[in-house]
Formats: sequence, structure tokens, C-alpha cells
Amino acid sequence: MDLILIHGMGRTPLSMMRLRRRLRRAGHNPILFGYSPTFETLQGATGRLVRLIERRTDTAHYALVGHSLGTVLIRAALAQLEGRMPAACFLLTPPMVACRAAKFFSRFWLYRMVMGEMGRLLATDEFMRGLPLPPTFMRIYAGIGGPRAAWLPFGMELNDGILSVSEATGGCEAATLRVPSGHTFIMNSAQVFDDIARSLATLAPPVHSCGAILQENAMEPRISLITLGVADLERATRFYAECLGLPQLQTPPSVTFFELGKTWLALWSRESLAADAGLAPEGSGFRGFALAHNVRAPTEVDALLARVAACGGTVTKPGQPTDWGGYSGYFTDPDGFVWEVAHNPDFPHV
Repeated sequence: MDLILIHGMGRTPLSMMRLRRRLRRAGHNPILFGYSPTFETLQGATGRLVRLIERRTDTAHYALVGHSLGTVLIRAALAQLEGRMPAACFLLTPPMVACRAAKFFSRFWLYRMVMGEMGRLLATDEFMRGLPLPPTFMRIYAGIGGPRAAWLPFGMELNDGILSVSEATGGCEAATLRVPSGHTFIMNSAQVFDDIARSLATLAPPVHSCGAILQENAMEPRISLITLGVADLERATRFYAECLGLPQLQTPPSVTFFELGKTWLALWSRESLAADAGLAPEGSGFRGFALAHNVRAPTEVDALLARVAACGGTVTKPGQPTDWGGYSGYFTDPDGFVWEVAHNPDFPHV
């Protein structure tokens, strides 16, 4: 099943990587979603989430998995998903009400600056009460690994270090599983994964248009990620972000991700990528493959090639008519990766 994994406040998509690996081994298709409360509004982030769901999932049969603030994005997005509701929502340490921690920290300017509008809304009773609950299967995972003592903020109440159990359940005890974990790393809990996997197994798998379930263990017809091993990560990031204008995702300094519709483009050091694949990093020249970008008109081919040439790329073949009735040219990026820019009037995906 397609699943969208949404990280929590102050984290990145990488925080969901262990859960993602476990879900992939179980035969599912987990997709990471990233956002930044510092630079995005709630409306902007939920709008991107809805578009990602529409582009990359089987909207008749998918699930959402959110951690902390990510669960707020899920509930806020539900109003925009009429007719495309998820089959299940898994909410990990969700603030189901305006929580004490958010109310306390919202008094400080640094919290307000870093957490932006989303952090402010977390402390707003009216907003949190107005968020809808999933109309389909819902599971809440409430952490109980936080410290308890009479002199601590939660006293003797069960908590995860950030939220009390009552704040995480919001009265939905029947849908709640209590997990002996803290707030920050609950997504790495084997108990959480096992329960998600069991719950997904109870949901009927989709029947594809051919009338049959995909062959067990067969590769699904899609490419999720294209990773380029580059010599200079900073230079390559500038080229793809500033020259080609690709939307860059929030990532750690060792890797760069760009969103390409239903696929991500990753830039990683050549040595790290080779080591990860168990190969030697030596070798240069033509690599035996080319990436392709289709545009809507021949003039767009020439315009993009001119832009590439002006900012460090090398045009290896200027735009020209092709024998298949289109128009195309080629360029290489600063690391020598070959791209075709083409207008193909008979190709459906632009």
C-alpha cells in the first residue's frame, strides 16, 4: 500500500527513515513528505501534502502516517481530501488538543520565530478543537516513556516527555495504543511498526485495472528516486537549484533532495554513493544513460539550453528537429551527467 510519512516539529524526513525501511521490507510503498514550520504556513504545507497524495498514491487505497506536528498536517488536510480519504491514519504522539508545552513555549520569541504559524496554532484551543478526525480507520500511539515525579511538569501523569497521554489521546482512548517510548523517537519503536503492519494487513488490497492483484514481490512500474553521485555537492546543488530552478527539500548538509513530481532527485557525494552501493568510485566519461526532461514547445528547448550554458552546464547538442517528429538537444551538468531536453508532441508526460 502507498503510505505518506510526515515528520514532526523540528525534524526532517530523515527521522522517518527507519520506519520507512521497515515498511518497505513489509511490501509497502512509503513516501516521505517534508515541510518547514519556519518558512511555511500550515495552509501551504497541507496544500503540498494534498498535491503529493494526488500525484504519488493510489487515492482509492492509501494511508497516512504522521508524527507529532505531522499529525496536525494530516488532520488539516482531511478537509481537502473529500472523495480521496485515506484508508487509514496512524498518528504517532499527536497533539490532539492545544498542549501545555506549546502554550508554555509560545511565550518566547525564539519559539515563535522558529516554529512560525504552526507553532502558534498548536497553542490555540479553538484551532485544535476544530481539526477533524479521520472518518476511516485511525490509530493513536501515545508514548508513556516520559519521566514522572510530583515536582515535574506532568506530575505523576503518564507522558512522553512532551505530551501527556490525555493530550495525545484527546478522549479517543479506544483508538489508542500506549507505547513505552518518549516523544521524539517513537517512530523507531518496533511495537509501533508491528501494529501498523498488522493494521494494514486487515485492509483489503486494491484490485488494479487489469482485474488482478500485482504479482507478489514484482517490481511496481515506477521510479521513486534518482541519485547522482557528484564531485562537489555545493556546486551541484547550486546548479540544480539556481540554474534549473528545481524545488529543493529541507535536508541535512550531506545530501540534497529535489522534488520532481512523482520522483525525487538526490545529489550525494560520488564516494558516498559508490560506498553505499558497494562499488568503486573510479570511472568517468559517458555513463551509458541519459536523463530526460520534456517541455511543451521547441522554443522551450532552446531557452532551457541557453540558460544551462549561461550557468555552468555544457550543451553537447543544440536543439534541432529529430527524425521522430520532435525537437531536442542535450547538455551535461557540472559532473558530466547527460540530460536530454525534448519536445515530443506524441509523448503524454510533460
